[in-house]
Formats: sequence, structure tokens, C-alpha cells
Amino acid sequence: MRHTVIIFFYGLFFAFSQQSNAQQSNLQFNHLNSKKGLSQGVNNCVYKDSRGFIWISSFDGLNRFDGMDCTVFRADEKNSGSIKGTLFLNILEDKNGNLWIGSNEGINCYVRNKNRFQNFQISETIHTDKIYSPFYIDDQNNVWLQSGGEIWLFNTINHQFKKQLHF
Repeated sequence: MRHTVIIFFYGLFFAFSQQSNAQQSNLQFNHLNSKKGLSQGVNNCVYKDSRGFIWISSFDGLNRFDGMDCTVFRADEKNSGSIKGTLFLNILEDKNGNLWIGSNEGINCYVRNKNRFQNFQISETIHTDKIYSPFYIDDQNNVWLQSGGEIWLFNTINHQFKKQLHF
């Protein structure tokens, strides 16, 4: 009886491993790189939004991958609705489906229903370190971010920054 159980489990394991190997041989991967649509090869953050898009931040643009193609968003001084900055960092999504992207020129909000960006910068103090890195969106839809040695709260309704902590 004991040998029968061992043989049964061995046969079951062998069948699953063969099935698994057969499935693995059919897998195909699409590698994204600068030759296949990314703005560049050094990427800082990868974020999957609520609609299934993959957003990839880099040192030369924000990339949106839809599963087939990449759309690159870059700063354009002639377009007031373009993203601001050249170095893009963390990406978060608020409860309205808007994306918040940190950069070296402020915090950018991708307003999804208008397909455009808004940019916000801290102006209350002399702010020499302009790297904005959002890390949390609270229940009131406020964006929490780090910039330099300070933690800031950005109120998305009145578009004002409030310093929370200096370290």
C-alpha cells in the first residue's frame, strides 16, 4: 500500500511537471527598450494604473504602454498641457483616476479626462532641490510628497502645498 501511494504521487508530480513544461515552452515575452518605443533605457518607476496601462518614468520622458505600443510624454515649452521636467520619478493614481508624477520641475498631474498635464511647484520658500517625489495619496485625495529634506502635503482641490516636516 505504501509503495502504491508513493508511485501515485510520483506519477501525479510527473504529469503536472510535464504539463507545466509544455505550457512554459509556449510563453513569449515582448521586451521593451529604447529601440521598441521607450524614451530611454534607464527607468525609475513602473506603475500599472486602474485602466491597465503601464506607466514607466525615466530620465527622458514618461512612457505609457498599452500592451502593444508606447506613447512618450515629454516636456514641450510650446504646449501648456505638456508634462514639465526631464527627470521623472514616482507615479501614483488618485481616486478620480488622475496620475501624479514627480519630476525635477514640480509635481505633474495627468488629467485623464482632458488628456493633458497640469504642473504644480512649491513657491512658499526658496526651494533649491526641485526633485518632487510623491509617495502617498490620502482619503481626502491629498498628495504627500518629499522634496529635498522636507515632507509636503499638496491639496488637490485648492492646489496649495503645506510643509509637514523638515528633516
